[in-house]
Amino acid sequence: MFETKCSNDKNAGKCEHKRCLFPKTCENLIFGHESQIKLLEKVSSLPNVKKAFISSGLRYDMICSDKNYGQQYLDSIVENNASGQMKIAPQHCDEKILSLMGKPPAKLLTQFIEMFKKSSKNKQFLTYYFITAYPWCSDKEMKNLQNFIGKNLKIRPEQVQIFAPTPSTNATLMYYCEKDLSGNKIFVEKDRNNKQKQKRIICR
Repeated sequence: MFETKCSNDKNAGKCEHKRCLFPKTCENLIFGHESQIKLLEKVSSLPNVKKAFISSGLRYDMICSDKNYGQQYLDSIVENNASGQMKIAPQHCDEKILSLMGKPPAKLLTQFIEMFKKSSKNKQFLTYYFITAYPWCSDKEMKNLQNFIGKNLKIRPEQVQIFAPTPSTNATLMYYCEKDLSGNKIFVEKDRNNKQKQKRIICR
């Protein structure tokens, strides 16, 4: 997210909701991918620096949304800054869960995968981080995720974490109150055995 900024920031100040990327990318958002490419080139040219690696932390939704430099940025990283694999965090595929997370729909992930294939030419590969037992998530949503992974990613997930409440997050608020941010009642799995069951659904 280096050098990413709002075109209205100087004139209008910070947005009230500060949701630049959800439910869709704000038209006032200026991406910093071009600046990042130049920065990484400078880092790589420093004396005694053999290679600058980026293995995770990429916002694939931002890359997909940046029509000017998204593909060029991904091409540059795959060519110059990847070690053979790249990790991204789609976390889930269910629209309701992704909405509660403030994350983009799953179709953006499949779009990014196609962009990555174009960049890597099958010389690099992606790994994925998923989460289970998030507020609203039940066995049904995990089975849907299992089907999505099998159909679109064709992998056996290895990096899967059971949701754990942490202080000062919207997710924790929803977990304890069993309500979404609008105050609507939602399902929250709190039984330890059932949480493990959700994880086993996609880790078989």
